Amino acid sequence: MARLPLEFESLDTGNVGRTIDLDALYLNPKDRQAFEARWIDFLDSDEGNVRVLNRDDGIITYPHKSWIPVAKNNKPAVLFLFW
Repeated sequence: MARLPLEFESLDTGNVGRTIDLDALYLNPKDRQAFEARWIDFLDSDEGNVRVLNRDDGIITYPHKSWIPVAKNNKPAVLFLFW
């Protein structure tokens, strides 16, 4: 079975752990090399990247706040985005 490039893990209420598998995401070695060439610039682009993103070889993990409602009731789920 093929690995998924992006996986989600429920940590606690409203928090989700994300895992990016670079080997599964970049099947073409040229694409992976292009990603690797930009990785350090991406990390340096925002100080939060270094604090939030964890990388172990080809696996990147990071926490994320879920916007998906977890309450179970008869009301429809609604997401409002304001610009």
